[in-house]
Amino acid sequence: MLQRFAIIAGLTAVLLSSCSNDLDINAQWKETTVVFGLMSKQDSVHYLRLSKAFLGEGDAMKFASIADSVYYDPQVIEVKIEEYLNNSITRTFELQAATDIPKDPGIFAWPGQVVYTFQTPANEGLNPMAKYQLTVHNKKSNHVLKAETQVLGNMNFDMPLGTMNFYPQHSLNVKWKSVEGGALYEVFVSFLYREYHLNNPSDTVRKFVELNLGRLNMEFKGAFQSLNKTMTNLDMYRTIGLELAPPDPNDPVSRIADSLLVRINVADEDLMTYLLVNQPSNTLAQERPQFTNVENGVGIFASRGSYTKKFRIGDYTVDSLRSNQFTRHLNFEERP
Repeated sequence: MLQRFAIIAGLTAVLLSSCSNDLDINAQWKETTVVFGLMSKQDSVHYLRLSKAFLGEGDAMKFASIADSVYYDPQVIEVKIEEYLNNSITRTFELQAATDIPKDPGIFAWPGQVVYTFQTPANEGLNPMAKYQLTVHNKKSNHVLKAETQVLGNMNFDMPLGTMNFYPQHSLNVKWKSVEGGALYEVFVSFLYREYHLNNPSDTVRKFVELNLGRLNMEFKGAFQSLNKTMTNLDMYRTIGLELAPPDPNDPVSRIADSLLVRINVADEDLMTYLLVNQPSNTLAQERPQFTNVENGVGIFASRGSYTKKFRIGDYTVDSLRSNQFTRHLNFEERP
């Protein structure tokens, strides 16, 4: 469901100030439920957020800070997700309201919030071959909304197992096979290391430096296509040098290189569209689309996946961390 509407930012106040004081910008009330839910076969606990779209007389910021303006009473809301395989219902999950997950401070009511959750056994997770239909029923108003998604399956890396070295004159080529239904791929590489203060060597902290290799959009959503993202090894050394603070002579630290973690986040087509439509705008006035795949509501009910592979860092890389111009001042230890 792709709808278009005009956003004229900054001009609204000017226009309204020239109109009659009797102008009422609040349209007739209509129940609108906002849905945000992302399904993944890798999760055993699944979460769904439901909230109200509100409009009223007065300060909208004050409405947003009132929990009753944002959340439904869980006693009047029924939430279920049905699993369909070959057009037959194979499982039904009744979602339960949870109020024990605190919300970060912000415009909307906090720290309390209401989310809806269900669990799947570790050996009976969500099925990539099935479709999942969400139904939300407000028993008080008889308002019903629906949405549907199909979870993403497994992904294979086309990279060798074992130890990896990063020669400064070479590049790291992250290679993988596409996932059925995957539309947007985002690739991250994390350098994992340990750090301890020389005056307290038993207190070792695990840390990482993350590099974002960017996104890759897919036109064809089939599985087992060869995909790749590349970064120069010099970029990795340079980023480590910029992210890590030089040791304090009064409280020196020592660092130990551990491994490299490759992580690929994948979004299905609906989630990709939602993300692209809602990315920040660089203009004050423009016509932009609004996307939702929720029937009789707004928001997104879609699928995602996160896939990782870890590599041990080889001795050459450890030596390079100790000697190259970007990182030699960071006190990386040599391997025994």
